[in-house]
Amino acid sequence: MHFTNFLSNLTLILCFIASLLTSVISQARPEYAAREKNSCTSCHVNVTGGGPRTIGGKAYGSRGIGFAKTSQKDWFYGDFRGISFRPKGKSERTSNFAIMKATASLNVNILEGENNSKLKAVATTNFATGPFATKGNARELYFSWDNGKKNSPFRYLTVGRFYLPFGLLTDEHRTYNRIQTGHTFRDFEAGLMVSADFGDFHYDFSLTEGHNGSSFSESGTPLVSTLNLRYNPEDFPMMFGLSGIYEDNSSKGSAGTDNRLLKDTLPWAISFYNVLVFDKISEKSPKISLSTEVVLAKNYNRTAYNGTLAPYVYTGNPVFQAATENAKSLGLLAELKWEFTNKLIGMYKFEQLTLNQDFSSDRFIRHGLGFRYQFSSNAMITLKYEVADLGRNDLLEDDLRAAEDAWLGVFRVWL
Repeated sequence: MHFTNFLSNLTLILCFIASLLTSVISQARPEYAAREKNSCTSCHVNVTGGGPRTIGGKAYGSRGIGFAKTSQKDWFYGDFRGISFRPKGKSERTSNFAIMKATASLNVNILEGENNSKLKAVATTNFATGPFATKGNARELYFSWDNGKKNSPFRYLTVGRFYLPFGLLTDEHRTYNRIQTGHTFRDFEAGLMVSADFGDFHYDFSLTEGHNGSSFSESGTPLVSTLNLRYNPEDFPMMFGLSGIYEDNSSKGSAGTDNRLLKDTLPWAISFYNVLVFDKISEKSPKISLSTEVVLAKNYNRTAYNGTLAPYVYTGNPVFQAATENAKSLGLLAELKWEFTNKLIGMYKFEQLTLNQDFSSDRFIRHGLGFRYQFSSNAMITLKYEVADLGRNDLLEDDLRAAEDAWLGVFRVWL
């Protein structure tokens, strides 16, 4: 417990220092963006980063091992991920092997105009079945307009279905900071988004209708506003980010509906994140990156609204749920990656979710230690062992996913 408390306090200090640096100095895998100082569109179809890759992203992801012929296409991207999960909790849940993701993406230029302006259509579907298909098979489905004008305040316009540009991008849907607000890489919303780059600065602002796949046809569906600001200075070894999200459904639906929320219970969250790349400090430094994030959220503890949270922290304990659902939650994340070679990367991840920031005993902590090995230009395996630690021993008797130690293995191939 003393060691856990030390790590928790150290993570909070690191995240706080990063936030201070952001105020003084004025994604994708964020460490790649911080190291190479490129925009997200250098590697990804989506202007916010993450998701389907361009040829440039596929080439960078090959890590100099080679370049598969199946990857030499800009209009198509495929991503397969199989998972083996071995928990050691009370529930003894097991999964010998499951298909976590089997997506196919199309990226088609529809119009090309002057000044390199263009309109493209992007569509992704997921062929995975079982528990990982609970969000539906449809993923991205949007049109994106690039006016081609550098430093234009509204250079990119995205209309359709996309994931919200909130917080530090991570492709692990179990990350506490993503569960905290119910916005993971598996959640997509319909609406519009404007984005632009101004030198080292980038912003995204979106207005969407829905939460976790709901639509305007559903009573009480919220209007979600999301703002993401990112500063990635060329001559500095860090990238900084600030995100905010606010969901207003006070005027939706009819009185008495389950999703209708009062004004003082509308969900909001703020994320402060940064990435430090040690090999940008000195060429002699090993390739080490440290990503940290602090998330403060309000009213996302309500499981009727954030169903993603329930199986991790609330199963079988309605008293604990009632005591924390109106509290402000605090999420902390620190992830260290060390690239030993172009094929082998070591990883350590610390996570903490405190459902009531005023009571440290309401915290859930998880340590993850493992490695990733890329054995070909477009295939890799990840193996990690996770250790859970709860602030309240009485919760150990409940069937909580956040109380499970676990072995986790992922096999991934992309085209």
